Amino acid sequence: MAVLEITKPEDLRNMMESGNPLLVMFSADWCGDCKVLTPIFENEMYVKELEKAGITVVKMVLSREKERVGDGMKARYETLGHLALKNEFSSHGLPTVVFFRGKRAIASTLIEDLDAGETDAAFKTFIAHVHVLEYYRQMEHAKAKPTVISAPSGSSSRESDHLSSADYMSRRAIRTLEQSIAGKQAFGRGVHQRFRERQPISV
Repeated sequence: MAVLEITKPEDLRNMMESGNPLLVMFSADWCGDCKVLTPIFENEMYVKELEKAGITVVKMVLSREKERVGDGMKARYETLGHLALKNEFSSHGLPTVVFFRGKRAIASTLIEDLDAGETDAAFKTFIAHVHVLEYYRQMEHAKAKPTVISAPSGSSSRESDHLSSADYMSRRAIRTLEQSIAGKQAFGRGVHQRFRERQPISV
């Protein structure tokens, strides 16, 4: 399934009301950084990975053009609804990618002033974080009894007897998150990615 492109603010609000997890890219037609991110955001491999996790991938254009205001140019928004979304979820700039669960924005990132390779790396870091967030949510709601599996090499037989698949996967998820954060921190000078977490992760 391809990225779902929507133009009406009420359509996005309705999707948020549904409660299904969403990954939304807020962009503008005049935004150069948005043009760099768009083919990466729409990459079939990334979209399939997200959809397998039950996440709907959405692109929302907030502004089509700029207009002259005094001596400068300012973004023009088609409706007050578009402007409200900009102020609520992408006030720091465009393109902003937001992970929604229900009506709540759980995490967001602004990816700007990067070349294509850096943009791809920044987006990979963010969606790895999204996958971990969804994993923990699913773990919290899982009702099935954990299945005992073999422990990783180096574990004692007693540890193996008590190590559940849930425990093992939790550790893997934690390592993934740690690696994602470490990678982002070491991403290099000049990367202006703002990574805002609005809900702590319970481990």
